[in-house]
Amino acid sequence: MKQVTNTVLMVRPDYFGFNPETAKTNPFQHTHIESSQSITHTAGVEFSNMAKLLRSKGIQVFDITSNKNVVTPDAVFPNNWLSSHIVGDKNVLITYPMLTPNRRAERQVDVVIGILKRNNIEVDEIIDLSYLEDENLVLEGTGSMVFDREHKIVYAALSPRTSQQALELFSKKLGYTPISFHAKDHVGLELYHLNMMMNMGEKYVVWCPEAVPDVEQRNQLHASFVETKKYQIKLTPDQLIHMCANTIELANDTGKRFIVMSQRAQMHLTQKQHEEFSMFGELVSVDIPTIEHIGGGSARCMVAELFYK
Repeated sequence: MKQVTNTVLMVRPDYFGFNPETAKTNPFQHTHIESSQSITHTAGVEFSNMAKLLRSKGIQVFDITSNKNVVTPDAVFPNNWLSSHIVGDKNVLITYPMLTPNRRAERQVDVVIGILKRNNIEVDEIIDLSYLEDENLVLEGTGSMVFDREHKIVYAALSPRTSQQALELFSKKLGYTPISFHAKDHVGLELYHLNMMMNMGEKYVVWCPEAVPDVEQRNQLHASFVETKKYQIKLTPDQLIHMCANTIELANDTGKRFIVMSQRAQMHLTQKQHEEFSMFGELVSVDIPTIEHIGGGSARCMVAELFYK
């Protein structure tokens, strides 16, 4: 299984703003004093600049507009409702159960299928897990889960947005081995999304050991990374505030690797960490301060990887 893709989906932040529904579980979000129209415009500029930069590196970006006739302030983060997989000889899309109603409204499966088809990519199967919302079970895609696709391991930090039962159902359907644990954020609350403290590359993992308070669970993670031969780039809790874990490894059509992160994240790396990331690809930093500050997510959250045969 490939760990890294050269194709991503991005969703334009047409209704971007502070989301009070999700703020209860996301301390990385912040309110703003600017007008909603001004904030949406600024977020749109940041989005366009990021998409343009990725394309300039040879990464294929499919971008779609936010769902019409409904306010979805977090639509710029599509990785929470969609993931893409090659299962056997099939191209598979999975949709996920979301915690809050205005995030559930972000799902646009038909639009995604349409843009893929226009690019000669067929979707062979859709696994819709959104029905789990009726059972109050939540699993917010690659926010909740970090995949080691090669070794078929899925890591998940349990929280109001990540339930054990939903994780086990996903794992059974995809044939993954789940490793779940508890993690804390910078204010001592359950970490709302794992990708705020961990991300998996082909040959490395970036994570914050101190964010896993249980020593046994922390040691289990370390042992798994050692067994799968992942180089460990270790962050501090303070670096999580600056989105240093919210990164993603992507490739272009020639196979060149890029490590995408925000400018804020790159600025808060140590020289050693900068060198460690650079061992695995060219660092590409995107300027997204408004999306980060108000939305509470960063570069990795803004792209849903697309894998297809």
